[in-house]
Amino acid sequence: MYDYNHNTTFNRAVLDDDINIALKKYGGFFAFGNDTFKKELNPKLKYVSLGAGLYAPKKTYKKLDNDIQSAIKNHIKRDLKINGIKKIIWRELANYECQIVGSVTDCVDALKDYGITEKQIMLEWPDYFNYCIEMDYF
Repeated sequence: MYDYNHNTTFNRAVLDDDINIALKKYGGFFAFGNDTFKKELNPKLKYVSLGAGLYAPKKTYKKLDNDIQSAIKNHIKRDLKINGIKKIIWRELANYECQIVGSVTDCVDALKDYGITEKQIMLEWPDYFNYCIEMDYF
């Protein structure tokens, strides 16, 4: 039986810091309403929406997007190196409460960028599910 630890080493703060550095560097910001958008925008610049509430000046949005994508890729590499595939799969199975939902679909979608396949997740699923039964995680 795999010794599952809910507290896998996963430092999301490092990723958040890298993204915040890119936002400051390129003038990007998140706004989920008109008040925040008006507060953050520089009226001398034209902005582009990058989706999910992210805005950036038209002149720098491509560089911002590249830096964010690079930060995410580096974060994934660190996570894989520190935790390994098995712990990451178990963490995400728990995160999406797959044992309650009875499906690994959300976990599969979440781990696509990691290069972790549905087949790899399904190999862990029976042990994870049995662990959840033993621990009464329902």
